[in-house]
Amino acid sequence: PVQVPLGDALIAGENSLQIQITAPQSESVRETGGWLVLKDKSNQKQPELRSPPRLELKPRIHIQALDLPLNGARVQPVARVRGELDEGRVRFLAARDGEILAELGQANVNAEGVAQTDPQIWEGPLWSPGDPQLIQLVGILEDSTGTVIDSWSRRIGVRQVQVGARSLEINGIPTPLMAARAVTQQRAGTLESRVAAWSRGGV
Repeated sequence: PVQVPLGDALIAGENSLQIQITAPQSESVRETGGWLVLKDKSNQKQPELRSPPRLELKPRIHIQALDLPLNGARVQPVARVRGELDEGRVRFLAARDGEILAELGQANVNAEGVAQTDPQIWEGPLWSPGDPQLIQLVGILEDSTGTVIDSWSRRIGVRQVQVGARSLEINGIPTPLMAARAVTQQRAGTLESRVAAWSRGGV
């Protein structure tokens, strides 16, 4: 994502914001992340977005990131706050379908802008490949008086992923891997990539 401070450019009353998106020049999809593709590769001025841009307006002091790492049966919510804040704290909630699943405690924001609670038992749903249950992790940023400065939520699947001998272990359960091996060949001056083999496990 691209972050642009707007505070110095705003005036009292109504403001307008114009966003212009241009195609990258001579950059591969690997470099750009693949979000901007070209309808006609011979015409570098006709880009097509794979997904519409999203505009998020945030206050000067705001929650920049949220995460809910799982270790065994315990979770430890963490938030990263951007902006100078003398004293503040973040309250954490887990919600789904508009209902609160659990109150996950609160933590003070340290000098590095990080707030992380103590580990606590997680009794909510877990994400897995066969049952990808998702929740909303909500962070509420408050100042020393309890006034809400910012609130932000992230859709997340609570899971623990570890690398096993021949598979990934998701929530302690071995999960086979599937991968494709691509072979690139030079034919008549053009590059063709084809899937040569599929394999399961042992990747």
